Amino acid sequence: MCTNENGHRLFVADWNDEFHHAVHVAVTGEADGHYAPFKERPWRQIKQALTEGYLNQGKATVGSVLPHPASLAPTAFVHFLQNHDQIGNRALGDRLHASLDPKVHRLLTEILFLSPQIPLVFMGDEHLSDRPFRFFADYSGDLAADIHRNRFKEAENFGGYPTGAGPEDIVDPNDWMTFTGSKLDWLTLDAPEREDWRAFITRLLEIRRRFVVPLLTNAQGYAGTILSDTDTELFIDWRLNGGLLQLRANAADQPCDLDADLGDPVYASCPDGERDTVPAWSMRLFVRCSANMDNEAGYDGGAMELRSGSPVRMPARH
Repeated sequence: MCTNENGHRLFVADWNDEFHHAVHVAVTGEADGHYAPFKERPWRQIKQALTEGYLNQGKATVGSVLPHPASLAPTAFVHFLQNHDQIGNRALGDRLHASLDPKVHRLLTEILFLSPQIPLVFMGDEHLSDRPFRFFADYSGDLAADIHRNRFKEAENFGGYPTGAGPEDIVDPNDWMTFTGSKLDWLTLDAPEREDWRAFITRLLEIRRRFVVPLLTNAQGYAGTILSDTDTELFIDWRLNGGLLQLRANAADQPCDLDADLGDPVYASCPDGERDTVPAWSMRLFVRCSANMDNEAGYDGGAMELRSGSPVRMPARH
């Protein structure tokens, strides 16, 4: 924890590895090494991370008494599906989407962007890069050898070895080709599937800008509430800036029923006709705003549904 001479913290948000670890265990089944504490009911832990931030109260540092994480605003936490640590320490530097069913990865991405926490997008995520990101370094001598040897231990801590792979497949971090092979391949950006994904990300960013960000002004702690005991029903309300953000995600192979008392629909990843349920591996987002939020946060007062991927304006509720 960094502080200045007066003891004031020099940051306003922190990476929440625990959200990543719970997500990773839930969708990959990898539960060894750093992931071991998250093997019991990982979907439940994802919901807890979305409402409280850290899953475990941290140890005091530099004499500070840390507050309960739920007392911090959701914007005190940076959430991500992967980052340079989580990919680079894997045996082959493989990206999450490479091993997931596309519908699962799509739902995780929707949850990441449309929750109030700050979303982190790792390089290449915006166009589904298939380039691995391996741990690379620029050392020589004994230090270079030590760095290379440590890769085997870290691989075991970050998912182990994929089927058919072993320690011999871990490249030398100090090899120049390890670095250059981790760079993005910009020549693949025009592939149709990458263009479609970029359009999807752009759409999520627009929904976040219009309907989530206005709720985050002066956001306070203890904002999130879990509304379903079923692990794979990520039904969460956040009370923010006088408004209510309602995420209804279904991480199961069967549809689930929507609850009552919902605000205006602003996003749906499922067909428009299925209004009373959340289909398998999809989500809906609702917002209920207050007059105070309209006036002070710049919320435009309308709601928006997505029909066949196109935004349609709906009358404002008063």
